[in-house]
Amino acid sequence: MMKRLCSIVCVIALLIFTSSCALIEGEKMICSYKTNNYEVKYRGSNIIQVRISRQYIFEGDFEAKVEQKKEEIQAYEKKILRNPGITSEIVLDRAMVEHIITVELDGYDYVNDPFHLFDVTLTEDDVKDVEALRQRLVDQNFYCDPIVP
Repeated sequence: MMKRLCSIVCVIALLIFTSSCALIEGEKMICSYKTNNYEVKYRGSNIIQVRISRQYIFEGDFEAKVEQKKEEIQAYEKKILRNPGITSEIVLDRAMVEHIITVELDGYDYVNDPFHLFDVTLTEDDVKDVEALRQRLVDQNFYCDPIVP
């Protein structure tokens, strides 16, 4: 009887431990709007990080346009990288420039969004309930798909 009780307790503890591991690892939601793609990482229902991908595709004399866009992005980076919650990366392709910005929400004033990183303003409620944010974004012509690891 004692072994059976111990086994049940161990199984329950294992289930609780593995479910909490899934929350620690986090889940993702992908959203897109015009040329911006967002990868929203959340733990439980709280958003912890947003990765923004902005793609610029050029035709014609694309080499000069790519170089000009790269310089514009680098000037913009000098402003945003002063914030400790933001990292940035520029990816160059032949006729395309991709600017990837990663924002840790606990280190960025997302409510006022001083660097205009997001296409919609985020609220405290959005950050605390990723499903409410998804519903609000869908209403604004965002395309959002949850991704479970």
